[in-house]
Amino acid sequence: MLPILAFVPGFLRTHLQHNMLRQQVAGTFDLVFLNLPGHMREQPAEQGMEGLVEDLRWRVEALADGRPLVLAGESLGGLAAMHLAIKSAAAGVRSVVAFDPPLQTQKLWPVHDELSSALAKAPHHWLLMHYAEPIFGHCGSGVLVERDYRYILQNTPTVPVHIAAGTSPLMPRRATPCPPSLLDDADRASIRAARGYELTEVDGGGHVLWDTHPGRCVQVLLQALRSAEKAESLT
Repeated sequence: MLPILAFVPGFLRTHLQHNMLRQQVAGTFDLVFLNLPGHMREQPAEQGMEGLVEDLRWRVEALADGRPLVLAGESLGGLAAMHLAIKSAAAGVRSVVAFDPPLQTQKLWPVHDELSSALAKAPHHWLLMHYAEPIFGHCGSGVLVERDYRYILQNTPTVPVHIAAGTSPLMPRRATPCPPSLLDDADRASIRAARGYELTEVDGGGHVLWDTHPGRCVQVLLQALRSAEKAESLT
């Protein structure tokens, strides 16, 4: 039986953007998508990170059937998965993989540019309002409040956490064909210094690694599964 891959797409992305992921893991993982609350048919969670994480927890636990389960996510989906790893992982989760998760929001100009554009078109859209200020600190009228999620790294995770980030730098602000990585040098230094977290850099990659470097992403997933199996064999 194949191990389970529970994958959480990022903000304003769903399983519909991930045909490449389906193709890459076919025959290796039993893939299940867990869209963020409020996306597609998913019901909205309580506002804020805590509500998002608790919503994810019960959906992940419903998947547990005795097989190894890797919980992975991109961007905000990866950040939510990391929270589960420090809050005692959901039942059955052997490893967590986060693809370019945002750790400090105020400096994330690609995210704020996208939010500003979306809110200009639909200023009262409930989904945007549900995430813009509570999660990203985007309060409108150019006001940005820091949402600092580095507290995660101060907690030793209950399962191995692998973080993948592209090498396309966040700064300086510029026009790019694809969004750059949301993790700057300071964020990467914090990850490397944290216990229980492993950072893998993807040469030439930016933020949407599954769109541009799917093969490398699969390697990270397999590495996470192998490390979890090795850790279990030693216990």
